[in-house]
Amino acid sequence: MAADFAVEILPAQCYVLFDYVQARLRFQGNVFWTKASIDKAVLQQWLATYQTGKDFKRRGIVEVVVS
Repeated sequence: MAADFAVEILPAQCYVLFDYVQARLRFQGNVFWTKASIDKAVLQQWLATYQTGKDFKRRGIVEVVVS
């Protein structure tokens, strides 16, 4: 999301995508999001962590770009 993105201004029906527990229950998947201002090294560590399952195998990540 853009560096100035604020969850608080979203319409109520969109909030589910930005709340981990609600998204997990509704979509049966993990939804993680970040702002464009995240440090690149932190992003790479974050991706490496969340791409690894409990069995230590890599799993897919889908990037959604909103334009």
